[in-house]
Amino acid sequence: MHICYKTNSQNPIKIYSSKKSLTVDPNTELDCSDFDINETIFVRSVFLKKEKRNIFGWFALFFGKLFVNIFNLIILNYPEHCFQYDDFTGFSFAFKCAISDVCIDYEQKQLKNRPEKYILVNGERKECIEIFDYDCFNNSVTKYWIDVATYWLYAILIITICFWHIWFSLYYMLIVFSVTVPFLIKFIWFLKKRFAIIKTYGTSM
Repeated sequence: MHICYKTNSQNPIKIYSSKKSLTVDPNTELDCSDFDINETIFVRSVFLKKEKRNIFGWFALFFGKLFVNIFNLIILNYPEHCFQYDDFTGFSFAFKCAISDVCIDYEQKQLKNRPEKYILVNGERKECIEIFDYDCFNNSVTKYWIDVATYWLYAILIITICFWHIWFSLYYMLIVFSVTVPFLIKFIWFLKKRFAIIKTYGTSM
């Protein structure tokens, strides 16, 4: 039996039964002759191990971003929204193979309030459980907000330089406040979106 795995995700899948288990990398085909036809086969995404940072690592990343994002701002390379993509989600399902060749097709989409409940196996929909990598998602959220915080600091620095002669005056405070409010609104919206996604996906880890 041959199993191919077509996907836009970077995560491999683990295929296993009561006798054997194998790992299939994205967009590859694997000979699974040890699996028998009509045998129940279980499939589950394998999340790649992500680098874990302590508090000092996050501070180092923040100060590094302070310099790097200056060039990103110049070339208009803004940070991508962490809800748009990434390998936060995977799937788990079981099927009984009735043919010798199996093609699993999984397209990772934008995170949303309701996860997908199916996957394509040989072009047919199969019900599945979508699973969620909580640690990877939180790391991506933190990185995104480090980028946003550096842009806010740039704005405050520019305002301070332009209005250095009225530091800490009422006008200066109003200008700083008017710049800060959009960031606060975005932060509140972002938190609500984050909690909604964790509530939807987090229980399926």
